[in-house]
Amino acid sequence: MGDIKGLRCLATLMYSGTKKDYANNQLLPAIAILKSGVRTPANLTGSWAGAMGHTQFIPATYIDAAVHWGDGEGKRDIWNSKEDALASTANYLKRSGWKGDRPWGFEVKLPDGFDRNLIGRRHWKPIADWGKLGIKPMTGDALPAPQADAFVMIPQGMDGPVFLVTHNFLALLSYNDSHAYALAVGGLGDIINGKVGVKASWPEQKTDLTYAERKDLQQRLSDMGFDTGGADGRFGARTYEAVLGFQKKVGMALDGFPTRKVLERLRAGG
Repeated sequence: MGDIKGLRCLATLMYSGTKKDYANNQLLPAIAILKSGVRTPANLTGSWAGAMGHTQFIPATYIDAAVHWGDGEGKRDIWNSKEDALASTANYLKRSGWKGDRPWGFEVKLPDGFDRNLIGRRHWKPIADWGKLGIKPMTGDALPAPQADAFVMIPQGMDGPVFLVTHNFLALLSYNDSHAYALAVGGLGDIINGKVGVKASWPEQKTDLTYAERKDLQQRLSDMGFDTGGADGRFGARTYEAVLGFQKKVGMALDGFPTRKVLERLRAGG
């Protein structure tokens, strides 16, 4: 759970580095935690960024979403009470839009000839409608929650696993805005509940672009209105979706791969 002193950590981040605004917004909530009596300055500990407890709440999130789960002491103790930590996390996810009548998502198989332009969060449809387009769960089971809206996600490009994900997936992203993180949490939850894990192989990411070129490609896509999630040089679901959108716009083959050919076309103005 981390052993770095929370107030010292936040004061340091406020003074130096790239997280000054973040730390400034967390310091007063951290002091409010101390005033509540649940922790002292000596044991208000966490990560280098001030994340605390079993499920790593930052101070402002603790103030907003932490709850007490009936151990008799009346304190919201995410450090020593696993019940409080889990209930607080559930409360946070519920506030972020999680609904219990649908899964976070599930792995699917696309039919032959599927219109790849429909991939990505620009295209939300009820799960039943995706079924009518020939999408099926990899498990062979019936489509769950047919009324729930979902979009097709390719976290590692067209060669990797494909998922239909619901708004519950976005609730996981609100906790940590990383598709790999949200997929890991959702997949682990499925396995705990007795379901199978991801069946398709997870390909090694290959690219003919340098790190600087990867960032350039992402920035140019973003400048054209295609959301890559930021120009950080790392390719994830948003980048693949952005490439597909650009390829559709300029009439390139819809393979979704962020290649040198795509970058050259971007540099040429599309």
